[in-house]
Amino acid sequence: MKREVLELRRRLEVTERELNRLSRFEWGYTKQLWKFSLLSWLLGVLLFFLLVLLVEPSLLTGVLEALPLLVLAAAAPLVAVLYFVGRVERRVKKLERSRELLLSRYRRALLDHFEESS
Repeated sequence: MKREVLELRRRLEVTERELNRLSRFEWGYTKQLWKFSLLSWLLGVLLFFLLVLLVEPSLLTGVLEALPLLVLAAAAPLVAVLYFVGRVERRVKKLERSRELLLSRYRRALLDHFEESS
C-alpha cells in the first residue's frame, strides 16, 4: 500500500486508542472529583463548626443566620470539578474532530490508491 495510506492508518489507530483511553478515564475521573468536592465541603463545614465551638460557643447562635453562606461555600469545589471535567471533555471533543478528519483523509487516500491500482 502507499506510504501515505499506511501513515494515515497508523495516526488513526493512535487517535482511536487515545480517545478510548480518555473515554474510560473520564467517568472515573469525574466520580473521583465529585467525591473529593463533597468530602472537602463537608470537612470544611465540620472544621468551621469545630473552630466556632472551640473559640466562642456563643457564636453558634449567629451561625444559623450565616447558613446560606455555608451553602454557597459548596460552590467553590463544584466549580473546580466542572472546570476540570470540562477540560477533559474539550480534549475528548478535539480528539473526536481529529479522528473524523483523519478518517476522511484515510478514506480519500485509500480510494486514490485503489483507483491508481485499477
